[in-house]
Amino acid sequence: MRCPRCGTDDLVQGRYHKVPLSRCDKCGGVYVEIKHNVHFLDALAKDLAAEVNLDTEIPPHEGQDAVALCPRCSGAMERFGYLGTNRVYLDRCGRCMALWHDGDELGTTAALHARTTMRLQSRAVSRREDEDDQERRLHSMMMSRIAMSRGFTMGGF
Repeated sequence: MRCPRCGTDDLVQGRYHKVPLSRCDKCGGVYVEIKHNVHFLDALAKDLAAEVNLDTEIPPHEGQDAVALCPRCSGAMERFGYLGTNRVYLDRCGRCMALWHDGDELGTTAALHARTTMRLQSRAVSRREDEDDQERRLHSMMMSRIAMSRGFTMGGF
């Protein structure tokens, strides 16, 4: 397979944390099937997790504007902003259902993925805490109503 950025003919087949991918040793670009992309980024982001601040601004990456050709089928790949942003762009082959990550953009992509994942997890924890608080208040209110219906008052007999 041919690298869509530097033209090297031999992409190296391998695995990264059990994720099958092809990598260009010259430019560091990575070709991965879409179905494996989240697992690939999770593995990369895991290494960055301790270093990513949720509030850190991630500047736009000055990426390639040239149309990339799919390493597998040689068709034109579609360029899109990862997570709908203009911070980093990926190339997607709809025919092969695969993505090309430019080597110099991998860190930014992993940082965006890590930050988004951490924010979603943080919101989920906050939501669970809010639900727990709401459940405790509801339980307390129900117990008060039961006690009052039986003639008990709060604070004594």
